Amino acid sequence: MTVDLSDVGDDWRRFGAKAVNLCTCLRSGLNVPRGVALPATLVRDARRNGGVAFSRDEIAKLSEWLSSIDTSIAVRSSEIVAPEDASTAAGVFRSARFVAAELDRALGELEDLIFLNARTSEERQDRLETTFFLLREVRLDLSGVAHVPSSDGDEHADLWIVEGDLDDVTAGTRPGHHFVLPNVLRTAGFDEYWADEEANSFAERVGLWDGLDQIGDRLKELHGLFGPCVVEWGVENGEFWVLQAQRSLH
Repeated sequence: MTVDLSDVGDDWRRFGAKAVNLCTCLRSGLNVPRGVALPATLVRDARRNGGVAFSRDEIAKLSEWLSSIDTSIAVRSSEIVAPEDASTAAGVFRSARFVAAELDRALGELEDLIFLNARTSEERQDRLETTFFLLREVRLDLSGVAHVPSSDGDEHADLWIVEGDLDDVTAGTRPGHHFVLPNVLRTAGFDEYWADEEANSFAERVGLWDGLDQIGDRLKELHGLFGPCVVEWGVENGEFWVLQAQRSLH
């Protein structure tokens, strides 16, 4: 049965690692966009039967949820793997978004993604099973990817930040501006970052200083939840949002 993202709990076998991790963030009081998660059984049945067969209750649930959303919707994949073993980076499986919150459009996108991702998994030869969740899209002023701590294994955090949407960064088509928050795990009150001249000019233009404490504090909270982790995040009207979080295996 389709469930609210906040009700996924730790049931990764039904809802996958990404959905479970976002539920953990929600239950810890972090901002996560509203969402609903689809069980893996529904996806398996769709692949076996050649199409999505929602029950009446599921259609009613999705229809009610979609009608409550006044922004665009993102459909994201969630790999069926224990969160501590998840190593699939964002962007490996295709996601989709649409502006109109229409049930037929949502079901069509889901069906397309189920079969596309099945082929992607076969092509990569890992046979990694996926299910999906739907998120309300946040209208982001800034977005970024953070490694906490950095890939060097120190106590710094590496951040790649852009204005607006994050998709180009995760797809590798736009690198983002690189920042380092030094000693992020031990700092109370962030009064410095390391960046090159271009990134520093970007920071001044978008007012990064104003949100630096919030970004650093939220990254520390996420490290407390997951240990070393990779986080997709965004800022909307001064509020920090978690879009995806997973443990780092490096």
